[in-house]
Amino acid sequence: MTGDDRRDRIWERFEQALDQPIEARRDWLREVEPDPDVRAEVEGLLDGHEAEGGLLDRPPPLPPSSDEETLDADDDATMEARVRAVFEGTYGLVRELGRGGMSRVYLAWERKHQRRVVLKVLRPEVAAGSGAERFSREARLVARLSHPNVVPLIDSGVKGDLAYYVMPYIDGLSLRERLRGVEAGLPMESALAVLRDVAKALDFAHVSGVVHRDLKPDNVLLAGPHAYLFDFGVARARSGADGTPAGTALTRDGAFLGTPGYAAPEQLWGATSLDHRADLWAWGVLAWEVFTGELPPNPANPLDAGSTAYDEGLLARRPEVPEPVAAIVARCLQLEPARRPESAADLLDALGAAGRAGPRSPHPESPGASRTSRWVAAGVGVVAVGATAALLLRGGDTGVAPATEGALGLPVAVAPFEATGGDPALTLLGRFAGDWVTQGIQDLDGLEVVPWPASVGAAADRQPTEDVVAAVVRGTGAGTVIVGSVYDLDGRLRFRAEVVDAATGLVVSAPEPVATSPDSSEAALQTLVDRIRSSLAIAGDERLSAIPGLARDPPTFEAYRAFDQGLELYLAQDYAEATTAFQTAWSRDTTFHSALVYAAATAMNTGDLERADEVLDRVEPHLASLGAAEQSRWEAMRAVADGDSPRALRAMARLADSGPGSRAPYNFALLALSMNRPADALAALEAADPDRGEMKGWAQYWTQLAHARHLLGDYDGEAAAAAEMRRRHPERRVALVLEVRARAAQGRMDEVARLLDLAETMAPETYWSAGGAAVVAAEAARAHGHEGWEPLLARGERWLDSRLASAPDHGGHRYWRASADYDARRWTQARARFEALLSDEPDSDTYRGMAALSAAHAGDVAAAEALLEAPFPGAPGEHTAYRARLAALQGDADEAAALLALALEQGVGGWAWIPASGFDDFAPVSNDPRIARMVGPEH
Repeated sequence: MTGDDRRDRIWERFEQALDQPIEARRDWLREVEPDPDVRAEVEGLLDGHEAEGGLLDRPPPLPPSSDEETLDADDDATMEARVRAVFEGTYGLVRELGRGGMSRVYLAWERKHQRRVVLKVLRPEVAAGSGAERFSREARLVARLSHPNVVPLIDSGVKGDLAYYVMPYIDGLSLRERLRGVEAGLPMESALAVLRDVAKALDFAHVSGVVHRDLKPDNVLLAGPHAYLFDFGVARARSGADGTPAGTALTRDGAFLGTPGYAAPEQLWGATSLDHRADLWAWGVLAWEVFTGELPPNPANPLDAGSTAYDEGLLARRPEVPEPVAAIVARCLQLEPARRPESAADLLDALGAAGRAGPRSPHPESPGASRTSRWVAAGVGVVAVGATAALLLRGGDTGVAPATEGALGLPVAVAPFEATGGDPALTLLGRFAGDWVTQGIQDLDGLEVVPWPASVGAAADRQPTEDVVAAVVRGTGAGTVIVGSVYDLDGRLRFRAEVVDAATGLVVSAPEPVATSPDSSEAALQTLVDRIRSSLAIAGDERLSAIPGLARDPPTFEAYRAFDQGLELYLAQDYAEATTAFQTAWSRDTTFHSALVYAAATAMNTGDLERADEVLDRVEPHLASLGAAEQSRWEAMRAVADGDSPRALRAMARLADSGPGSRAPYNFALLALSMNRPADALAALEAADPDRGEMKGWAQYWTQLAHARHLLGDYDGEAAAAAEMRRRHPERRVALVLEVRARAAQGRMDEVARLLDLAETMAPETYWSAGGAAVVAAEAARAHGHEGWEPLLARGERWLDSRLASAPDHGGHRYWRASADYDARRWTQARARFEALLSDEPDSDTYRGMAALSAAHAGDVAAAEALLEAPFPGAPGEHTAYRARLAALQGDADEAAALLALALEQGVGGWAWIPASGFDDFAPVSNDPRIARMVGPEH
């Protein structure tokens, strides 16, 4: 056996031995290795490796490795029962995540903050020795490492005989697991991102006086596109970084601690003094493996004393590796520590990240060291940008194509600022900051800004392994995302922010943090917003070199607290409660007029037009203090309240342009459809993305899309929209009705029958019932001149009669049964049914209008006119439309055409249903071209 073969055999056997249970390793080795010299060398390595292990031997959420001790089932049960008893009331155990010879790791529910955490507990028998003190020292060390690429510490201590500490739960997988899924290394972009994140974590740890000493893929956690370093169980604290005397190590010098294949030569040789350059070696090995999928072919080890500097070219194996990166990897893999890079900052320089990611922390007291360009975590805050930032605006970029040099991708979204440690008060303050940055940049010329509710919704939809930038880009289509965080440092609040290009993930600006006392957060936010506004100015334009502050100041924090509650209710469509919360926000700070704009919107959604009108009047004198989007929103609501639909439509168009990702396109389409402008509605809806921003999960989008296509005569398109709605939102029964309508309009009666059969298998107690669907099908088939509509109507009547026999007071069934009589021209019966409904609900415009038309068809025009004499509060278009139908059924084409044109200018809610349901009303004047243009199937 040659020297190289012997060396390779030793390391192969050593790695295989580590895969065996610790108590069986030597027996296994004697069985598989016949060479006594190889066995002796491997046993020596095992002795060193097992001499003293790190207390944080398996941080979650990774499964236990096979080289750790295991307890039998009885010990497991006893340990878990003890942990449950000791932590009852504080942490509820969910399940075990991992284990080591000295500790157990559990997924737990923190009751105080209502969140998932990881609870790591030292076994009592270990704590009884020297373990508890070392565990405590290790926890103190990890607590110092507050950095976005280091899994942080939330809490630690001793309860009873259990020493413990708590970390946030981050759902992901280890780099080791990720590498198992590839044969030739990670994709280049992913590989560089992982190495950059790990280098940042090492840089911060080294500046903080900590050497990790066990960097390997198992100790790198991947969540989304980002990497996090953990497991400091064999770390060494230098310069008293963990509160112990200088030079105190968590593990003793002279013993091999680490993992073969990643440990630096000096580690393997048991050097008495290790410094940060051991981590740089491990980073080089890690980089080689990330790029190629395998370890370097000739890793240094104590058995190969004749080995010289490692210089085999990485580029020969992966030519696309950037040359500066390949060079820095070769420098890291030098046997002599003095020949390696001076610091992890050199790694960042080679990766091209140091300048873009902001300055590194000069001192471990600074929690915001350089961070990866697409992540904001606990301890990293909001950064403002100087007015000299050279940024131009570019549109249409959603984070896929590379960013144009010197350009800012549009639209711009602001994510909620993240809070250190999950403190609920800081979390709310983080949303306050994000909202006010959004408001503060809305009026910058040429800047498209994603509305705050859309950004909040996108961030809330963040997947477990997704960072906030990716979530906001996915949810809003943003080309640039402003991210930040807020943290408490020695009793002072600090805000930091970064402007991140969605296409490249690079930080394009990172201004200095804003610090303030806890009772002056509003003033700090004003400064923050001004700095970010400056950062978005066009460089070199003297007119923009000093942008003034906002026209209004941020509200008080107490006011914003109520506003934040209102926003949550608004997004949940609980409009009545949201209105109260928004008005409470204004009452706590009467300069907070934005809250009133939202209060008016939610009041209008509940039909409380009087309150909406009052609130809008209150805001009007203060319009100049609002942002551009809020001004457009106020203008649209004011116009709707005044019955001026054309003005409202123009304002909604401006709002849609200024607020991509909002529901403004949907609202525009809704109003356009009520004005019989389906082409405009369709253009707005098809330009919107139903999977982003406030539109995501908004089922009504598909309803209006189907209506627009139906009014344009695109029945296949209507059916497709309805089917998609049914797929996405199976609980929305209207989707099936829309699909029925489309196929009935085409005369495809077999498909209509199939869909009605499906409707009859669903829960009957709903407005959009199988009976209602049959009535809609009959109306659509008749309006489009197809035979066979009468059997459809009869089918609907039978279904409705059977349900009303057991549920006679069901309002939906009663309405559709009355409509069936109306369609069958049984005017007297229809009149009786609609009048009974009106008696139960005297404020219903629909019941009043249909009772009037039924009476007129029955010959009682006077009664009809009396019912329609009074206007409909808040619905002038609907009232005018009923008057137009009354004139039409009497054969007065001029009056009908004039009234119908006026109604559509005012806006008629539910217009898409009326041409079919009002077929008999318009029949006497259907030959009039003016009427035909308005009620025909194509416009």
